[in-house]
Amino acid sequence: MASELEELRSKILGLLAKGPVLTIDAAEALGKDTTQTAAILDYYVGQNDITKTERRYGTSSVYYLKKDVDTALTKLYPLLNNSEKALINKVKTMKVVKTEDLLPSERYISKSLGDFLKTVAAKDSDTGKRMDYVYYYQLSLDDVKTFLNGEQEKESTSQTHQKQPPKKEQAGLRLQKRAKLSEPVSEEIKNMLFGHGFSSVTRLGQDIYQCEYGPNRLRTVVIIAMKPGLTKRDFIRFSGYSASYKTVVFVITGAKKIADYSEYGSTINIIRVM
Repeated sequence: MASELEELRSKILGLLAKGPVLTIDAAEALGKDTTQTAAILDYYVGQNDITKTERRYGTSSVYYLKKDVDTALTKLYPLLNNSEKALINKVKTMKVVKTEDLLPSERYISKSLGDFLKTVAAKDSDTGKRMDYVYYYQLSLDDVKTFLNGEQEKESTSQTHQKQPPKKEQAGLRLQKRAKLSEPVSEEIKNMLFGHGFSSVTRLGQDIYQCEYGPNRLRTVVIIAMKPGLTKRDFIRFSGYSASYKTVVFVITGAKKIADYSEYGSTINIIRVM
């Protein structure tokens, strides 16, 4: 019995050394039916010799060696729907996200994306409370710790200082930016935003505001785009705000023609007005 198991183990490891497989692939290689093969593969998963995905490819998990995790998930990714892909891309861009900062729909979706998105509990530097964070699977826990400790912000600040424009130009840019941000938000704009459930309005730029939204007071970016149509280029710009401020973007618009933006999932949300 022991020699038979060792022989099976050797065959399975040899098979997976060529890349991730499905149950049916392993069944053909082992000369057994799929039910027996699934049981054998799961046994070696339990022994930590091999790994399998939580998400299924059809009726089978994807079995792989740890070194081939990227290849295994590349096999699964095309099967995901647009909302799932958008959430994965959002977390990949932001690297680490507080679970409470995700939309309720995103929190629900994330539960079925355990292969791509991992969860860790850590102390929030602002409140001192332990919070749950979601991070992209390619990050190590050390990467997550570094991110949460603000090391990446320090690096970004250092890079910014290295590329500063001349002092006179800096002063001009500061005065120009200060003048725009100091302009009060009109009552008309406030009423529009309040009417759609936003609060605590702060101007970020021309027709761009940072607001709180929903019962959890999620910090969001709201863009007012009153134009005949929204193009792919507009959505690329909108996604830039999502990445920069690490949050979702709401676009209030009266546009009649709107380019397809399904690839962004719940990262960009359209609010139509007449």
